[in-house]
Amino acid sequence: MKQVIIMDKNGLHARPASEIVSLAKNFPGEVFLQKNGVKCNAKSIMLVMGMNLKCGDMVEVIALGDGAYEIEAAIEAAIKKTDEE
Repeated sequence: MKQVIIMDKNGLHARPASEIVSLAKNFPGEVFLQKNGVKCNAKSIMLVMGMNLKCGDMVEVIALGDGAYEIEAAIEAAIKKTDEE
């Protein structure tokens, strides 16, 4: 599990959410985003967008299966990348 704080002033909007979903869909195991105990399937754009992640929110990236650490790191990087744009 990786914990990431959303730092983009626009929160987790459509473009980064789409990138996260794309990464998650290419992973054979399960991938979730979790905020305050509420978990969603990171392979669903509707569920990811429905989390309404705002600037300052802490989200946990949870992957299950072979390569879990790598996909968690890739999704963490995708979230942090939005901070710089």
